[in-house]
Amino acid sequence: MGAIDEAFDQRCIAAFNDGREKPLVEFLEAEMDAAGNGSHECRNWIVAHGAGYVLAIAADRNTAIFFSDVPPSTLPPKIGFDLWVVYVCWIVGVLLLYPVCRWYAGVKARRRDWWLSYL
Repeated sequence: MGAIDEAFDQRCIAAFNDGREKPLVEFLEAEMDAAGNGSHECRNWIVAHGAGYVLAIAADRNTAIFFSDVPPSTLPPKIGFDLWVVYVCWIVGVLLLYPVCRWYAGVKARRRDWWLSYL
């Protein structure tokens, strides 16, 4: 982990707030890798949050926590999962994604198509 790149964060927020897609994509393509690991954490957080939401729906759990600022002391019932469930989901996720990631790494090593940079 590196230091926080505050200038990148401010430019990124400004590009999001601008609302135009093309300048935002161009900015992220040009500067995201140089900004360091933290910039990729946004994508990881979105995927993890989405997976948690889908799992909560599948398990008939309360999803209010995903869309509100609920203080921990006032959490509604049926929030979250036991730790063993989290571990099982993590292991299953790794096992399912490993072959896909190996295949994709091979594709990126063989090809330089423009659309591969978006994945």
